Amino acid sequence: MNSERRSSLVLWALVGIFVAALLLATAWLVRDGEQEARARIEERAARLVSGAAAGLNRRLLALDLLLTGVPDVVQPALTALGIVESGRASRALAALIDRQLSISDIALIDEQGTTLAAGRDTSARDGFRLPSSFAARVFAQASPQMLVSDPVVSATAGTPSLFFARRVILPGSRRAIAVLEVHASELADLMAPSLDEPNLAVTLERDDAQLLVSVPPNDRMTGRTLGSALRADQTGVVQGAARLSGVPAVVGVRPLLYRNLLVSVSLPLEPALAGWRQSRNLILAFAAALTALVLVIGALTHWQVGRLLRARRALAVAGTTLDQALGSMAEGFLLCDAEDRVLRWNERYLELFPWQKPVIGVGVPFERLAEAGANEAVPDADDAKRKAWIKMRIAMHRSGERVWAQQLGSGVFVDAMERRTPDGGIVSVYRDISAAERQLAQAKAHAEAANEAKSQFLATMSHEIRTPLNAVLGLNQLMLDSPLGPEQRRHAELIRSSGQILLAVINDILDVSRIEAGRMELEVVPFDPTRAAEEVVALMRERAQAKGLALHLVVDPDLAPLLQGDPIRLRQVLFNLLGNALKFTDQGEVRAVMRQEPLSAGMVRLVIEVADTGIGIDPSAVPTLFERFTQADSTTARRFGGSGLGLAITREIVRLMDGNIEVESAPGAGSMFRVVIPCALAAAAPVEAPSVTASAGRRTVEGLQILVAEDNPVNQILIKAVLERMGHHSDVVDNGAIALREVQSGAYDLVLMDVQMPQMDGVSATHAIRALPGPQSRLPIIAMTANALDDDRKACIAAGMDDYVSKPIDLQQLAKAIERAAAGRVRAVH
Repeated sequence: MNSERRSSLVLWALVGIFVAALLLATAWLVRDGEQEARARIEERAARLVSGAAAGLNRRLLALDLLLTGVPDVVQPALTALGIVESGRASRALAALIDRQLSISDIALIDEQGTTLAAGRDTSARDGFRLPSSFAARVFAQASPQMLVSDPVVSATAGTPSLFFARRVILPGSRRAIAVLEVHASELADLMAPSLDEPNLAVTLERDDAQLLVSVPPNDRMTGRTLGSALRADQTGVVQGAARLSGVPAVVGVRPLLYRNLLVSVSLPLEPALAGWRQSRNLILAFAAALTALVLVIGALTHWQVGRLLRARRALAVAGTTLDQALGSMAEGFLLCDAEDRVLRWNERYLELFPWQKPVIGVGVPFERLAEAGANEAVPDADDAKRKAWIKMRIAMHRSGERVWAQQLGSGVFVDAMERRTPDGGIVSVYRDISAAERQLAQAKAHAEAANEAKSQFLATMSHEIRTPLNAVLGLNQLMLDSPLGPEQRRHAELIRSSGQILLAVINDILDVSRIEAGRMELEVVPFDPTRAAEEVVALMRERAQAKGLALHLVVDPDLAPLLQGDPIRLRQVLFNLLGNALKFTDQGEVRAVMRQEPLSAGMVRLVIEVADTGIGIDPSAVPTLFERFTQADSTTARRFGGSGLGLAITREIVRLMDGNIEVESAPGAGSMFRVVIPCALAAAAPVEAPSVTASAGRRTVEGLQILVAEDNPVNQILIKAVLERMGHHSDVVDNGAIALREVQSGAYDLVLMDVQMPQMDGVSATHAIRALPGPQSRLPIIAMTANALDDDRKACIAAGMDDYVSKPIDLQQLAKAIERAAAGRVRAVH
């Protein structure tokens, strides 16, 4: 109980640390994103206000130079006494307007306000009208410089205009002012020549906050005083109120070359930060989902760790019970492994065979026990008879199916029973004829229960891991099918890759479980070895290209077109070897060679060689290379990862095929794995699965009404979204009892049935549906379960289900299963 409590504390501490790190990372990303967005806005505002100031300064300088040159322009129209000939001077100014298209009008006015000359006929005739007191301010300057008037409505165009004036000296020391009129729109074009932001506002104003020109134009506010004045010494970008609308904005300010004039640029914060807020909401949603997922996984792990610890305690109790049973048995017990080396024995065995005490030990070959037994069984025999007795005893032992009796020197008759274990070992039980069998039967029952508990535990672990993994991979695939940013897509692809690696590890563990339980069986059928190899190489080619490796398949032309064997397991062997070669090769190539060697009539040896140019294997690591959960060394495991099960499973499959696997390698020189499998030549056509390409080319059926029986809420959301994307309508129920009730309505085309559900499981619900009267009993049912063993598939089919899809769900397999079920329903109707 203490260890379980400590494990729980450690687990939840790790979960808490991970969640805290996730929240800190999320907060940092949100804050960094906001700061970056604000920095971009401020940079744009600074760039815009700098451009507007530069354009206005150039135009103002040009206008000032133009005003300064007015006396020179009208010089030919001046008399010696300084009197201006109005007509001639006006024509000179009109010519100047024609050359300066941006100027609306230009005039020369004396101190009495009389228009001496003007570029426009109406101004020359009726007089040039200036805003009140503007001329007086120009004449009142201590030193002449260009002044800008308040905005007025142009008499000719009816739009806002500005007057620019400078005091000039005519011949005879006569003072006058040169005035020109410029439409506000001309200056607005300089302030924002390529306005492409609907929320941008640019203003030209005095340091007393009087608005002269604005972009976009705002006739209502032009000429009025804005809320707060901008200082002439104020330069830079600040966050405050927009000059026109007053909303929160980034405001850039730049004083102009002429006194009391400033230009400002306002970029409202709300629309400018909209993109950042969308990214922030996505980050927060993803962080919340990941946090929830971590908490769910933590809860499931807590539950599984508790079950694991309880199972370990049960296994420890069973092991202790077995040791006590062996120690108290009245029979002698001996256990040897698949290499016929001693693993375990009890004291009763040594009491029955005391001559074995100096010899016996863990790892001792049984041959040495036979030699010691020969000295007792045939003490007076010559060497040839002694060797014959040893050979006979070893053959009896290795057959693993013998029951025999022997009279010992003490006069006791020993009844011996030897049986082979699923992993190839041999267990031997020796007892005298008068001994009871009750204790041995009890110990055997305990051992079988422990083995069954382990198998059940692995099956349960597979189901419980596959269920959330189905949701993770499925929802991640839906997310990959939706619009994502480059970084978000890369994160989602990493999630998919990690989930697929986890699924591969689970499948490897299930294969190990099958092998240990002796449940892995071969399905021997005629098959085309070349086609099997080409299919595996085609699957691995993308992985090779991703690493920049060349992948070659070389098939001997003399290879038989048809052989007898298990093509699925053969593909698994080649897939594991190629995957292993690609994982440990960083540059160069991986080459697979397939050929055959003749045997007896009708038999050949199929030889598969997989060579790479990878890191190679140290000779000291070769003996443990095919052990479970091991790699060549710990540094390799850290660099390349992996569960260390691939080669172990490959060796077990090859042995099951009566074949052999060996390796040749040296560090830095690559590796070459060679598999030799005896096969019979086949005459019949191979039994192959339907082509994936051909199936994919058919049009997938759409618009079905599907009932989904699934108790996991996350998987309910996932399967409903997947079916909608396939074009089907679906209803989701929590258990088999509700599914049975819904089926009786007759409104569905097929049922997707989970197996493990509360109240009524999927198998019971299927039996009940098949017992219904009428067409509802023939409704297609597809098993959709995390139980992934072959026995689970057979159980679903035996229960009356039409097809089987394991979790995590492959969307293509699900679509094909639905298509097959729909086609079968149509045939049944017709």
